[in-house]
Amino acid sequence: MARDPRVTREVIYAFVFMVDESALGMSRNRFVRGLRAEGIPCGVANDPVYRSALFPRESAAYRKAVELAGANPDTVAIECPVAERLFERSIVSIPHECLLGDDRDLDDILAAASKVAARASELSAPN
Repeated sequence: MARDPRVTREVIYAFVFMVDESALGMSRNRFVRGLRAEGIPCGVANDPVYRSALFPRESAAYRKAVELAGANPDTVAIECPVAERLFERSIVSIPHECLLGDDRDLDDILAAASKVAARASELSAPN
């Protein structure tokens, strides 16, 4: 996305990126475990919003949003297969604390990711 010229300061909560398992040659979960083994704290981000306990379906706000969308909140089925697939197989999140250092720290993250990716065939082999 293009940066809005009115933005004068950017706050980054986490660096989130996607892993293409077929191009990488290993699962996202093995990639994450490899990064962690290299000392890079990372995770798989958050559940899709509609599955989060922070946004309960029983809340008045959720029920009103569903009603405004023209559906019955008691019977509506939510299916977001793309969001679910991204959460389950693609998204990797590096916490903001890792982004507070200098360029050498970022270089360490990139080196670790490159190292793990280069060993994909070895790391994806069954144990």
